[in-house]
Amino acid sequence: FGIACWAPLVPFAKTRLGVDDGVLGLLLLSLGIGSVVAMLLTGIISARHGSRPIIIVGGFGLALVLPLLAVASSPATLALALFAFGAALGSIDVAMNIHAVEVERAAGRPLMSGFHALFSIGGFAGSALMTALLSLQFGTLACTLICSVLMLIAMIVTWPRLLRSVQVQEGPLFVLPHGSVLLLALLGAITFLVEGAMLDWGALLVIGAGLVTEAQGGAGYIVFSIAMTAGRLGGDA
Repeated sequence: FGIACWAPLVPFAKTRLGVDDGVLGLLLLSLGIGSVVAMLLTGIISARHGSRPIIIVGGFGLALVLPLLAVASSPATLALALFAFGAALGSIDVAMNIHAVEVERAAGRPLMSGFHALFSIGGFAGSALMTALLSLQFGTLACTLICSVLMLIAMIVTWPRLLRSVQVQEGPLFVLPHGSVLLLALLGAITFLVEGAMLDWGALLVIGAGLVTEAQGGAGYIVFSIAMTAGRLGGDA
């Protein structure tokens, strides 16, 4: 939900800063860098302390940083905000998947694809709500504050329900990947490349093609999220 709220805001950020596509691309890279750095650290921290505290910090972090993306007034401040947003996203992305493995293992049946379907449903909900608010002429800051409040409520409800006992690993903190792990990493990189392109550039594409107005730029990511949800809902079966 939180990351999808950013997708419709990309054209507004570009207009607010008055930058071209080249500069915007460098700014958007900050989100990816923050995510990768956080992902590497999250794996190490989760191995020692479990995934629950990281999910809590990452979830609240996403909610608190989101409004900053709507008010950043210079390339430098937007880059820092996107780095923080990406770090929160990367940390919760790894931690919630580790947590999901524990839940699936305890349930004794396939659940992972359904969990990822809920991620896609969140993507649909976030982009749809943000697009609707922008279409109603709400300001970008007001839109992000409304969405952040909903995210904070969701985290407060979720916090006490997360598993407290997770399997803490006592092995090495970092192991070089090899074999099938490298293949999965390559496939994951390709998938994230496509998803990232849709997230960061989809709104600019449909607006630039004259298909929708600036306020309705999130429509592209909405359709993308619906397609992802349909695929993932059938994954467990």
